[in-house]
Amino acid sequence: MVSCPPVAPCYSKTSGQCVGFEAYVEPTQTYAAPQQQAYGAQQQTYADQGAQQTSYRKLRSRTDSCPVDTIDTSGNAVGSTGRLVLWIGFGIFFLAAAYYMCMFYHFHFLNELEDEWALANRAQTELSQFLAAPTLHASLVCLVASLAYLTMASGIGFYTNCVNGRQMYYVRYIDWLITTPMMLLALCHFGNARTVLTNYLISMDILMILSGLIGATIDGGEKWVFFGVAMLFFLPVIYYLLVLYSQILDNRMYDFL
Repeated sequence: MVSCPPVAPCYSKTSGQCVGFEAYVEPTQTYAAPQQQAYGAQQQTYADQGAQQTSYRKLRSRTDSCPVDTIDTSGNAVGSTGRLVLWIGFGIFFLAAAYYMCMFYHFHFLNELEDEWALANRAQTELSQFLAAPTLHASLVCLVASLAYLTMASGIGFYTNCVNGRQMYYVRYIDWLITTPMMLLALCHFGNARTVLTNYLISMDILMILSGLIGATIDGGEKWVFFGVAMLFFLPVIYYLLVLYSQILDNRMYDFL
């Protein structure tokens, strides 16, 4: 299935062509003549209203109805407003990536210092060593996200679903497969998680993204099955992140923060 243009958004499943909205015919309306009504001794006749009004049919355009055996694709493609939002998202992520990259170079520079200032400010040096890796991860996450938004804003990075005609942006899932493991890596770094737990959380996260990707490519009730499976993979990620957060609060493992 291809995306239909805005002037002919109705996709015909039989001919494979795009057609416009069908005209709407107002149903015939008939009004009976009013009856004579008596109020006591006085009778009033509404003869001036006519015996019976003539039936009529009114033809007007309707902008929300496609012909039978066609699919309305008017809401399946990103419009000009959506493109503007995507360009704004690209700018925000790119600026954030530049900021985090500058912070990484700053922390990395402090880590390389071995002079008297570094010896006198040992707490500041340890903090810089601790924040260097997650800051680099944050910069890479924003860079990948900005690339994904640039791709979508340029009108590429998607395919048209053959079932319902919607634009499915697969570039989003490529973005999430790269960025969410890096975010988990940074969070596990803050939580001082073991390597086994870090690998487990990243594996569950990748399985969650892949399940969502499969669900996004199909239509019907099956997609909710894959959504439920994705949520099952997501539950241990949330649980262990809360456990790590509580350990940080209880043990106060970072006295220099």
